[in-house]
Amino acid sequence: MLGSDDTNELNAAASWWKANYATLGGGFTINLMNEWGSHNLTADAYARAYNTAIATVRSVYGGPIIIDCPGYGQETAIASAAAKGYNSTKISDGNVILSVHIYPNGYNQAKAHSLQRADLDDLASAGRPCLVGEFGNTPAGPVYWQDLVGYASSKGWTVLGWAWNGDGTGMNMVSPAWSSNGGATSFTLSSYFSQVYNLL
Repeated sequence: MLGSDDTNELNAAASWWKANYATLGGGFTINLMNEWGSHNLTADAYARAYNTAIATVRSVYGGPIIIDCPGYGQETAIASAAAKGYNSTKISDGNVILSVHIYPNGYNQAKAHSLQRADLDDLASAGRPCLVGEFGNTPAGPVYWQDLVGYASSKGWTVLGWAWNGDGTGMNMVSPAWSSNGGATSFTLSSYFSQVYNLL
């Protein structure tokens, strides 16, 4: 469940990768779990949970592992502190990529402000590779999301947009969405396409 602090869910995701990575053909980068952890998760709890889950994945995979910031990918200060080990358990695996998600309503609760450039700098200060794992233009909010995506790109980060298809809530770069027509064989670009694609 998105935003959950339940370590059983994170460990289940790790076990799924352990059981299925080779079956899927291998040779790709693992994003351990989408948006695990709430805005209230501490750096210590985040690091301890990921240390356990990463150890499971390492039994079948030696490449970089993408881990989302907690708080729906927005708590950059928590992820950074966990990667550094400041006043908390440290994420012990050195081959992880920290992933932030950028949306108009993005909020960094640990810093008590809407997501901003300083938060991306904070994440980068952990000394681990970083990327934008998702971004889009909804729901409404005060974040200058296009500026943040451009700033991440200027820092040399990989930038991934949400979503090519499958979201089903108007955030699809093509239509029809698979959620409304799973058997579609042809697609057209949606109005959302240029808003995302032009920032990739």
